[in-house]
Amino acid sequence: MKHYDPMCEDEALNEYIGQLRVILARAYVPYQCYFIKYPLPEALEVGTLFPELVKPWPPFYYDPVAGS
Repeated sequence: MKHYDPMCEDEALNEYIGQLRVILARAYVPYQCYFIKYPLPEALEVGTLFPELVKPWPPFYYDPVAGS
């Protein structure tokens, strides 16, 4: 991939700038449908309005040793 920047006279630097224009990652977010939602007070307790997103922590996160 050849790229020329008229402000830069160094050939190696021009090639490096051209390589920086490569797409490194692309996000994929699927469409989501929801059917029910929590009442607002319960949603504030669990941290989300949508029950599908509730992912409880594994039990070892609640151990007193892990909390310190």
